[in-house]
Amino acid sequence: MNFNRACIISISILLVIAGMTVPLSFALYLSWIQAKDYERDKLFTNAKRAIQRSRVCIDEVYQALDSLEDLQSTSCTPALMQKMQDVAFNKRCINEIEYLENGTVKCSSEGSVSGNVKFPSGDFVMPNEAILSFDTSAFVKRGGQFLSFERNNFAISVDTDPLSDVIVEPYVKIAIITQDGQVISTLNYSHPDMGLINAALKNPNLKQTDNSLVAIYRTPALTYIVSESISYAFVQWRKNLVLFVPFGLIMSFIACSAVIWGLRRRLSNLGELKLAIINREFVLYYQPIIEFKTGLCKGAEALIRWQKQDGTIVRPDLFIPLAEENGLIQAITDQVIESIVTDLKATLQANRDLHIAINIAVVDFNTKRIFKKLDSTISESGIEPQQIWLEITERGFMDINSTRDSLNRARELGYPIVIDDFGTGYSSLSYLKELPIDVLKIDKSFTSSVDTDSVTNHVTKHIIDIAKELKLKIIAEGVETKGQADYLKSHEVDFAQGWLYAKAMPLHEFLSFFQNNASKNKD
Repeated sequence: MNFNRACIISISILLVIAGMTVPLSFALYLSWIQAKDYERDKLFTNAKRAIQRSRVCIDEVYQALDSLEDLQSTSCTPALMQKMQDVAFNKRCINEIEYLENGTVKCSSEGSVSGNVKFPSGDFVMPNEAILSFDTSAFVKRGGQFLSFERNNFAISVDTDPLSDVIVEPYVKIAIITQDGQVISTLNYSHPDMGLINAALKNPNLKQTDNSLVAIYRTPALTYIVSESISYAFVQWRKNLVLFVPFGLIMSFIACSAVIWGLRRRLSNLGELKLAIINREFVLYYQPIIEFKTGLCKGAEALIRWQKQDGTIVRPDLFIPLAEENGLIQAITDQVIESIVTDLKATLQANRDLHIAINIAVVDFNTKRIFKKLDSTISESGIEPQQIWLEITERGFMDINSTRDSLNRARELGYPIVIDDFGTGYSSLSYLKELPIDVLKIDKSFTSSVDTDSVTNHVTKHIIDIAKELKLKIIAEGVETKGQADYLKSHEVDFAQGWLYAKAMPLHEFLSFFQNNASKNKD
């Protein structure tokens, strides 16, 4: 994928928009979830209160039935009726007690019953074997909606309202039902919502319908369904926004700051350099190397340039140090080697005395990583190893032991070694005698002084003499005047490189220069 500034900026804008909207949207979503959970927790609390309230009434019924257990064989005597009246009076939830014989009401806590009145058959059997009968209002003298608990010869009628009579908000609705769906008691319902009740029976884990939040609590005998309109969750949601919106804004700020920080880092010099490696934005310029003796172009130094996508050319001194400091130089070197093969494979195969010099970073050279790359690229191209000269800066010789191993490896593989910018570093001339070096390149700062009265003029002559004594080939870098060229030639320097002959040039210009030079100097 080809990344450029416009692409990165466009993606960053989208990420900023996402950074603004996603955290805030997530905060609103969390606020909504919390609002529903809060309201549902209140519903469960109300369900537990309804259970406690109904259990009080049902326990009173069971206690009353137990107290009447010993009187089940007694006929409707004044003593029995007084007993039933006392029990009903002392139990807050009990409205009336009937005494039955063969399903016929004989008397009650309210007095004698005349006629042959049949008590309705039971609708549901409770866990304690009491038979529950619905809508026995006709047998209770006081008005209201009643149900009865029947066991042995006694039936106790209970007003249904107190079963669910708890203090809740007017919008909270409670329904108490049996396991088969019979509604026992309701609160705040004008008519029971049978759709909701049936849905709750089918799905005990139901939490929400289209219009309501629901809490369901089941006991062995009864199911308690508490619900409210979902609109009240929106009321709580709006209250939550006071907390969650600032949280969302803070998260949005952090996300946007991270994106902007990443954008600035991407568009920094280091970020752009990383993108340039990914996009392969590096091109090679070739500066000819001229043989003094013949005037022929015998080689060229491959000089890398960073050509941005807008056409801007960045000099190597502006990005090579940055690449070396951040571990990117290896990837750049790899692209240089690959580009040389792509650019000059045919030319080097046709001209075996032509060479290309490559600048190699110290870290690449001393770790021997470069030799693996050369082996996988150069050796398969048909280019001879002696046609690729490896230029190492003088500071690369500070670790003499590591350097010696790498130099021996290069010598084994057939790659000539050039000491670049000699005289500017810290190496001793005595090292030249110990190391397998092939070429010494005189730095341009010394070349510029050869036809002057400068003190360094004598240093240059000394460097030349040492190199000749060690039988090293010599390249003078930065030759810009005829006087410099004449001096170097008279001192038997082998090669010249500088603006006097040619500047660094793109591939097509170098190929044209090479051909013209060969024709011009043809015997």
